[in-house]
Formats: sequence, structure tokens, C-alpha cells
Amino acid sequence: MSSTAIPTDNGREIPGLADLARTATRLHPRPGVPTVRDSHLGGPLLWPTDEPWPHCDQPHPSKDQGPLLAAAQFFVRDLPNLPFPDGTDLLQVLWCPCEHDAAHAFGPAVRLVWRRSEDVNDVLDEPPHPTTAEDEFSPTPCLLSPCEVVEYPDVREIPDEIKSTLSFVDEDGFFDEDSDTYNNWPTVTLGSKLGGWAYFWQSDPWQLDCHDCGTPLRLLLSFHTHEHQDDRCSCKQPQRNSVGWRFGRDGALNIFACTQDVTHTIKPHID
Repeated sequence: MSSTAIPTDNGREIPGLADLARTATRLHPRPGVPTVRDSHLGGPLLWPTDEPWPHCDQPHPSKDQGPLLAAAQFFVRDLPNLPFPDGTDLLQVLWCPCEHDAAHAFGPAVRLVWRRSEDVNDVLDEPPHPTTAEDEFSPTPCLLSPCEVVEYPDVREIPDEIKSTLSFVDEDGFFDEDSDTYNNWPTVTLGSKLGGWAYFWQSDPWQLDCHDCGTPLRLLLSFHTHEHQDDRCSCKQPQRNSVGWRFGRDGALNIFACTQDVTHTIKPHID
């Protein structure tokens, strides 16, 4: 796992900041031919023949609320940092590949399925395919080369009691954007990942509370339009847009989940 230096304020260690470190698993997708037994983006799902394939249940302009598209699946053996509910070892991500006018999403309607893989005996060979699918939401099948990195939050997500102690924050909570300390604050990972912190560049982190219980939400998955090569890890990322999808203005589809119960209502947010 690659570590990131804890941000300082002009060399001063910031009390409480170390506790906000999170481990993110970068996915590093590469085009390939995944099977139902692989963790992947855009490949076939380990789906039982006796379980109905899910259809879109949200309104969108086409009025064709057809079958969902398989977007990803992750096995615990490959991605152990995912918060799998007890008795499950597989997370499957599906979505309706059409534009939806959902609050803060304006993209595909996302559904998560947590299951126990050993319960799937007969696998569905040919799931129904959406009759209407926008190219930007239809991924190219990719295999994964995961690695772990440590992230710290964007300064906008730091708790007020810590933020108020920073030299580049005034008494009204505004940032001095000319400050070297502000400009040198480490950004979060720009690339598809599990966990860690979300990258906000078109909006601000707000209304991140669970719809079902009011508990704070936390980033579960982040699917990025582009996979960036940076110094967070030594992994090579040969293709910048290997998956072929596109979210918003070349941004990311972030999926937030409840920290109390990951099966509660999720919050997709495109930024």
C-alpha cells in the first residue's frame, strides 16, 4: 500500500488530521475478456437463472424503463476493503444506461446487489439487454489490477473544528486560494476506485446523509471518465479512457453508501 504524506500547515502538524486518512483501492482497469467469476468493469455478472433480471424503476425521458446494464462486479477475494454485509462475498453494480433527472446525479440510475456467490448454481447465460442505451454509460469490459493508496480529504470536507485552525482559512471559513499551503494540499485519487475520498471539482460535498436513517454517507465506489497516472502509486495506466464511459463533463460517478448499513438507499452523485 502506498502512503501519502500527512498534509501540514506551513510545516505545523494539524491535530486530528491523521484520523481522517482513508484507504482507497485503485482499480486500474484494462480492456480484457472477464468472465462471471472475475472482478471487473463492464463484464458478465454471476447472476442466477432463477432470479429476475432487474429493470429500471425510475422515470427518464425515453419512457422505456427496460432492463438494467451490468456495470461492474467485485469479489471479496479481490477487493477485501469493501464493506461486504455478513454472509456476502460479491457486489454487483447495475444501472439504467440512460440520462435520469435524479437529484445530483443526472446520469444512470444505479442499483447495487450484494450476494453470496456460492448460492449461484445455474448462471444466466444471456441477460436481457437494454433497448435504449447511451454510449457514454456503456462500459468496455475491463479486468482490474487493484492497488491500495492512502488519501486525505479535500479541505472542504475537513471538520470545522480542524478547519478553523488552518492559517489559510479566515474567520468566515473562506480559503486563501493564493496560499501555498492551500495549493499544495494533496488531491484525492483521480481514477476509478473503491473507498477513499470523493473528488469534488464541479460541486461541493453536501446532503451526504442516509435517506433511510440519517447516518452520514461515505464514498463506496467512484467510477471516473479518465484514469490518471500519478505519483500515488507505481502502477502503469496505459490507457486514459480504457472503460469508455463518460460522466458529466468528463467527471466521475460517485456512489455514497450508509456507514451504518451499506444496504440502505445509496446516493449517486456525478461531479
